[in-house]
Amino acid sequence: MSGLTNAQIQAIKDSWDLVLPNQKQLGVDFFLQFFADNPRYQDLFSKLKGLSPAELKTSPKLRAHATLVFHSLTALVQNLEDPECLVQLITKIATDHHPRGIKLQHYENLGKTLLAFLEDKLGKKFDPMTKNAWEAVLTAIVTVVKQTTGE
Repeated sequence: MSGLTNAQIQAIKDSWDLVLPNQKQLGVDFFLQFFADNPRYQDLFSKLKGLSPAELKTSPKLRAHATLVFHSLTALVQNLEDPECLVQLITKIATDHHPRGIKLQHYENLGKTLLAFLEDKLGKKFDPMTKNAWEAVLTAIVTVVKQTTGE
C-alpha cells in the first residue's frame, strides 16, 4: 500500500519521533490550526461546537481527542512497513468516521494542515525528502479512505 522506500519510511519515523515527547500539547496545537484553517469543521465535533479558540486550548475534550488522533497517527507510522496492517488501520478509521459525516475532503484538508504543521514545528528537520515522504503516505491514506467510503 505505502510504496515508500526504506529511506522515506525512516524519514517519517524520525520526524514523528520528534513529535512524540510532546504529543498531547502538539495534538491540541494541531487541532487549533486545523480548525483555524477549516472553521466549519469544528461543528462536526458535537462536544467542541461553539467553543472559542481560547476555550478549545484548555478543553479536556479536545486534549482527549487530540491524544487519540495522535495515537492513531503513531500506529500508522509504526506500521508503514506492514502495508496490510496499515490498510486495516486506515479502513477502521474511515469506517468509524464516515457515519459522523467525515468525508474524503476532510481527510485531504487534515493532511494539508498536518504537512504545514509539521513543517512549522520541526523547522529544518522537516526537510524536502521528509516532506515528500509525508505527502506520499498522506496520499496513500486518502486513497484507502476513498476505497473504503466509496467517495
